[in-house]
Amino acid sequence: MKIILHILLYLLTFFAYLGAVGWAVEQGSAKMSGDAMSQGMKQAFSTLFYTVLVIVAVYVVSVLIAKFLLKGSILLSACINAGLILLWVAIFVFASLNKKVRPISDYLLVEINTPRLYPVTVSDCKITLSNGEAYRFGRKGHKMIAVEGDAWGKEGEITYIPGDSLPAHIDISYLSYVEDKVYHVEADLPVEKLNKLYHQGWLNGWNEEQHYDGLVIGCAPYGIVKIWLRSDVHGGRRTELCSFKGKEDWEALLGYKMDCNGIHYKCDKERVRNKVWENLETNGLPDTLFFDNSHIRYNYRIVVETESPDDKLHNMELVLCNGEYDNTSQSKTPDCDYKMQVCPKYIRLEWRYRRKNTCLDFNPKEIVEFFNSSFGDDCSQPGDLVIRLDEYGNLKNISLKIGKNVYRYDKEKRKNKNDTG
Repeated sequence: MKIILHILLYLLTFFAYLGAVGWAVEQGSAKMSGDAMSQGMKQAFSTLFYTVLVIVAVYVVSVLIAKFLLKGSILLSACINAGLILLWVAIFVFASLNKKVRPISDYLLVEINTPRLYPVTVSDCKITLSNGEAYRFGRKGHKMIAVEGDAWGKEGEITYIPGDSLPAHIDISYLSYVEDKVYHVEADLPVEKLNKLYHQGWLNGWNEEQHYDGLVIGCAPYGIVKIWLRSDVHGGRRTELCSFKGKEDWEALLGYKMDCNGIHYKCDKERVRNKVWENLETNGLPDTLFFDNSHIRYNYRIVVETESPDDKLHNMELVLCNGEYDNTSQSKTPDCDYKMQVCPKYIRLEWRYRRKNTCLDFNPKEIVEFFNSSFGDDCSQPGDLVIRLDEYGNLKNISLKIGKNVYRYDKEKRKNKNDTG
């Protein structure tokens, strides 16, 4: 009978190890927030801490039960528990080695994006995959002529890259009509970061696993090229991957203008809207601040407060000044988690029981100045961007709460509107 009880004890101990470690992994992940690259190290340490904690707890409980309830040997029980731990480690290693990696799709989506009122022609673009294959497109493809995006980082003209590998190198040249310049960028992509983000994924607001499916290549003034990972399922997400500063290519510009006696250049330029030239004369280059200050990140979350007890936040769309946005993971959580991110450009709050959405469109220059003055020299300190609404869903005020300090955002420095979308 005593032998049977010992066998049952160690069987239960083994399954206790499995269950405890599973709980430890969940706890380690639950404590984390933000993107995989910025939070991966913290998650690893947190998971390791919880794993060691639960293994020690199960180990001690099992040895004590064997000693005091079953009157067994502590040394024998300790050895058996050590064997169970080694068995668990072997199972874990075997499962990890045989874990299926998310396969690369038969093709990747590639979008060419520009800021609004900044049309370009992609004269040449070569993307080299990590397996050595290369794919080329440019102005000979009809859609790459006079491309103009609706917003920085948002949708653009789409092309497809066949193959079963991720991009590793980019070589792109584009003509800026409003600057009358050709910019050229050739650079390696951060392959390790790209692979990690592509394979890891996230849970969206519908509690479904979601992955990126391609790249967005943004062509901006001054030769700045920014690349995001994209996903358009359930509203979409853009995550900044890297950015580069290109050089002016005078020979390419001259060759483009002289090709076929300038016929191609003239025909392509005729595709540019009159509004582009009017905006250039009145306001200069568009969205300039996006490219100069988008690298500044602050540790903040968004908190929505409303005077109506019936208001239920259904979804939140967040667009940042560097072209990143997220409309996939907010419906299940009333507030975002703290994470390092740039200033918001646009926020849309969708209510469960209201027909009208609440939309906030920030002036980039003013919101950057507000964040800079509020956070000061320490951008890593946690801050709450508090949005207060009245009982009718209209904006009352916006403030940043950092520690014990509260900074009000001037009502005259933001545009507030409701939409029925």
